[in-house]
Amino acid sequence: MKKLKGLTQNLWEKWKSQILLCEFLVLLLVIILLFGDYIQAHSDTLMVIITSVYVVATVYICRSNIKTAEATREQVLQSSAQFKEHRRMELLPFLQIEFLTPQPIMRDPDISLNLTNAEFSSASLIDRTIYVKNIGLGTAMDISYVWRTIDLPTVRGQLTETALRPGESCGTLADFCIEHKENCEDQFVIASLDFEYKDLLNNQYCRHVDLRFHLVGENDIYFDGFKTTQPIRIEHTEKENPYV
Repeated sequence: MKKLKGLTQNLWEKWKSQILLCEFLVLLLVIILLFGDYIQAHSDTLMVIITSVYVVATVYICRSNIKTAEATREQVLQSSAQFKEHRRMELLPFLQIEFLTPQPIMRDPDISLNLTNAEFSSASLIDRTIYVKNIGLGTAMDISYVWRTIDLPTVRGQLTETALRPGESCGTLADFCIEHKENCEDQFVIASLDFEYKDLLNNQYCRHVDLRFHLVGENDIYFDGFKTTQPIRIEHTEKENPYV
């Protein structure tokens, strides 16, 4: 019953102007048939009145048609946006990020990331394998990282793989370096990695990761864990350093 009522309401909104015009023409015909002699005697005056009414009715119908066209255009735009969003979700990649203790195999790191200004020869180091796996529905392309710390400029770079299909993964060995200082008190250092990537429709995403390091004494550095956020879509603009 509700569906029938809604359908009737929609038909009335769509054809209201045409129905009212037909009713007016029928009423006009009835008046002509009933008052033909009077109309013939005052034809000029009645013609002016009828013309005025017709002009008003035409203006009303034009305005109604314009509103209908605008409503139709809005519905088309909404349908197009819904289709694009549905398509985007079908091809949405999702990067799972982990920081693993590497196997005790001697090899050079793939990347080196400074927590403070530091020379490699006089720095305290800790290495971790940045493990990235695509557990989404679509391919992740142009995978890169943005490294941000409190004191240093933003650093951009790439992992060992720049594209991952669903189910694929890669491991990037990273050295985290901090300046060696004498009489260093225990402290915590926070830094961040933003993993940026695109889907097959060229939508760009970013997954933010906060990393926490614990400095103990003059030489020891410990990885104290990390925290990630859900991926977000980003614009093609330069992102500011949140630590500056």
